[in-house]
Amino acid sequence: MLPAQCILKSNEKKATVAIAGLPEFEPFVDMDTLVVLLGGIPKKTLYKWSSESRLNGFPAYKLGKHLRFRQSEVDTWLRKRCLKGKVRI
Repeated sequence: MLPAQCILKSNEKKATVAIAGLPEFEPFVDMDTLVVLLGGIPKKTLYKWSSESRLNGFPAYKLGKHLRFRQSEVDTWLRKRCLKGKVRI
């Protein structure tokens, strides 16, 4: 299980965590943090993208009963989709 300090809260900036001998680890963010980082995209939309992730490749992780995200992966996914004209922001 990840240490509690590896999960970002909504008022923190993107960070990486160095763990002895391992490459840098990008902490997961929760749904509320992702909404803030994405400028208010509705949770309903993010849940829809997450539920369709097998079809659209949206980078969501189910950890127990919670959805978690990596900011860099979501950013990359959105940029690719915007370039293809599949997502408007």
